Amino acid sequence: MNRDLKWLIFGLGIAALLAVIFAVFIYFIMNLIKGEAYELSLTAVSEHAAVEALIGEPIEPGLLVLGNVNISGPSGNAELQYDVSGPKGEATVYAYAIRDAGEWQLIRVIVDVDGARERFDVVAPNDSL
Repeated sequence: MNRDLKWLIFGLGIAALLAVIFAVFIYFIMNLIKGEAYELSLTAVSEHAAVEALIGEPIEPGLLVLGNVNISGPSGNAELQYDVSGPKGEATVYAYAIRDAGEWQLIRVIVDVDGARERFDVVAPNDSL
């Protein structure tokens, strides 16, 4: 085996290793965001009759969750955005939650159904009081 081929194989091996490390890093970040606030919002969306009627059942979450989750002891907040889909269509979910005394509470969950002319307040600010 000549010297150039050895360097090429070594370089490809390093690139593959870096790609695997990056993928594992992204996986763990996504799982940190997909916590209790995410699960609460997904349940609220899945049980909302108007959303079920427009996108169908079962409602499945997308793979990507954007946003941030801040936790400091028993308190915190979460701002999330993710997609859901069903047999009839797709929608984007915007979820806002707070954590007080160790428990998450949804403040607002908005569903923007693709193709619909309105957004649904699945959980409105007054609902959570």
